[in-house]
Amino acid sequence: MKAKTQEEFKKDWVGVVKVKTGDKVARFTSVETFRDGTVKTFDGDKKSLEFQIAELPKLAQRVIKPGMKDEKSFRVRLSADQDEVKMVTPASGMFSAKLKYIGPAKEGQDPQPFEKFFNKGEASETSHLEFFASYEITEGVFKGAELPAYFLHYKFEGIPEGEDEEGFTRFDTVDTPQASQLHRLQDWAKVHGEPSMESDGGILAELIVWPDDGNILPTLEERTLDVDREVGVIIEKGYIKSVQAKENYEEVEVEEELDEVDNAFPVEKVKPVIKSKAKPRKVAVEVDDDL
Repeated sequence: MKAKTQEEFKKDWVGVVKVKTGDKVARFTSVETFRDGTVKTFDGDKKSLEFQIAELPKLAQRVIKPGMKDEKSFRVRLSADQDEVKMVTPASGMFSAKLKYIGPAKEGQDPQPFEKFFNKGEASETSHLEFFASYEITEGVFKGAELPAYFLHYKFEGIPEGEDEEGFTRFDTVDTPQASQLHRLQDWAKVHGEPSMESDGGILAELIVWPDDGNILPTLEERTLDVDREVGVIIEKGYIKSVQAKENYEEVEVEEELDEVDNAFPVEKVKPVIKSKAKPRKVAVEVDDDL
């Protein structure tokens, strides 16, 4: 399945809310915070909105039920005018999931990395390439829910002429303890490899020819979907914190309890890679209250 375009989502209201219900109405109170600690509000500076439970998506009605006097946390996506609940996903917990697609991608086109800028237009401007993986929960009361994107740095390059395996793909960053984004990418690649693969490369264990446009995302998407591997996703504050092999975690019951994830989870070490001077080409992407 091809990725949804960013245009579809950019006007939606997205965030973590506390939900309390009466017999027919659900009250959503925003607890999503900005970096400065202020709480994100709805249009008109409203802190809460109310929706008819019967008009919520079917999946949402499995977890938002009448008579919820104790508030529970969820991540929600509302329509641009905030009069419709489009999606409800967990705020925290551990869940079984499968990759749905890799993005971003324009309609009818293959996914390609996008350039993310910091301090754009200033002397200190920097940028790097990113892509994302989209997952769908496969078990439990949230089965079928599409989770928020899991963003990864696009840290790949072609092996230059004169080196072993020239013309193929490798990671583009020296593996040091500080290379956290490289480790995140390597862990993700390993998790999505065939379960029988012994190489730490995972889906990269089989060499990938480095294309002229520097974009290997179509190949990665094809491989991960072909493997069709169920993984474990750990969610904190509404977003995917990490993706792990299922055998590395124990799934928790979430229908009655949606607590924050408190424990640390093991992340396997990765082998070092060789630094290359070659770099991939960058592609910019621009009611009545019954409570």
